[in-house]
Amino acid sequence: MVALLAVDPVGFLQAIIPIVLLIVWVFSQVLAGKAKQAPPARGRRPGPLPQDGGPAPDNVAAEIEAFLRRVSEQHGGPQPADVDMPKPPAPAAAAPTAPRAQTRRPRRPKTRKAEAVDQVAEALPSHHEVADSVQRHLGRRHVADHADQLGSIVRLTDQQVERRLQATFDHRVGQLERAESAATAEQATQPSAGVASATHPAAHLAGLLQSRHGIRQAILLNEILRRPEHRW
Repeated sequence: MVALLAVDPVGFLQAIIPIVLLIVWVFSQVLAGKAKQAPPARGRRPGPLPQDGGPAPDNVAAEIEAFLRRVSEQHGGPQPADVDMPKPPAPAAAAPTAPRAQTRRPRRPKTRKAEAVDQVAEALPSHHEVADSVQRHLGRRHVADHADQLGSIVRLTDQQVERRLQATFDHRVGQLERAESAATAEQATQPSAGVASATHPAAHLAGLLQSRHGIRQAILLNEILRRPEHRW
């Protein structure tokens, strides 16, 4: 290879240039693939890829062309034609960072206080139940008040009836006493009639029924012996 370079350096360079360009192109493709695989940092735009210590692909191609020109000028040979070097692919545009998904905070479990409030709310009666209970309570209270009023009326009526009966009884007893006193006076004035009545009770009763005073006494005696308990 050294002998070939010494004999025909221009031909050697023309033969090796495509190989060098191929190596440079492969190297640029590898760098571009690494740039695509590297994920961009969160919240920051991806910066330029770090250089691995060597020159960029464009700088390497320019240095190779300049080296070839210098070699051709030194040997006085024709300058090699500009070879179209494959341009390295432009680095892929960094994909726009997706907005951070709004993370939903997990619901906190209910505390004991909240659970107690829920239990009390469930235990409370509904509006309809409260209305029904109030209506039943008012109905019972109305019935109780009505029963108390009826009881008071019955007691007052019993007292009035008792007073009226007592007054009637006292009045009749007084009349009976007065009638007895009058009868005693009549018997004193008529001893013969008294003796006859004592010996003949039927005749005495017949004599009492013949006068108004005797009839009244018989009625009073009947009322006393047969008390009107059914009226009480």
